[in-house]
Amino acid sequence: MKEDQYRTRHSLIERVKNPQDEQSWEEFLNSYQPFIIFLLKKFGVSGADVDDFTQKIIVKCWEKIDSYTCSEEKGKFRAWLKTMIRNEIINEQKRNKMIKAKLSELKLEKEQPEENQIDYLIDEEWNAYISKQAWENIEDSIKPLHRDVFKMFMSGKTAEEISKELDIVTNSLYTYKKRVTEKMMLELQKLTEIYDR
Repeated sequence: MKEDQYRTRHSLIERVKNPQDEQSWEEFLNSYQPFIIFLLKKFGVSGADVDDFTQKIIVKCWEKIDSYTCSEEKGKFRAWLKTMIRNEIINEQKRNKMIKAKLSELKLEKEQPEENQIDYLIDEEWNAYISKQAWENIEDSIKPLHRDVFKMFMSGKTAEEISKELDIVTNSLYTYKKRVTEKMMLELQKLTEIYDR
């Protein structure tokens, strides 16, 4: 993601408050809808329910976005979005409480998280999602060898194992890993500045 894209995204939240600005809403959907879908699947929502649930959350955001103010008192946008998602998940659980109870008796329903777990799970999945996005942003800019070494470290292999497999001294491996890690951290910082306004 290029610097001009970061600057353009910075004002996105203010621009989507204009219901006539279809381009900004399209950009908003492209930015946040994948995470909403990703999160819902982690909560056990599947099939056509994912699309229905996503639309409910998007509509709720559209209805409430004008009330969001980027200030220290109101907090960051991701916290606001998390509240939208959390409330919809809880409301859906409440709406289906009787059905869930019956399915639980029949042992047909996948276990659902308790309300006090939802905030934690959303934060955990956000971190995984943003890390995945950061990697996708930088992957093509990393030298193939450095990228392979980094992935091997991330898969749990030791420096000794990688050294033997690639015939590279361990000091070089740690240098490659450090370079990729620094680039990854810089990208995560940029994404955080975009989403955690």
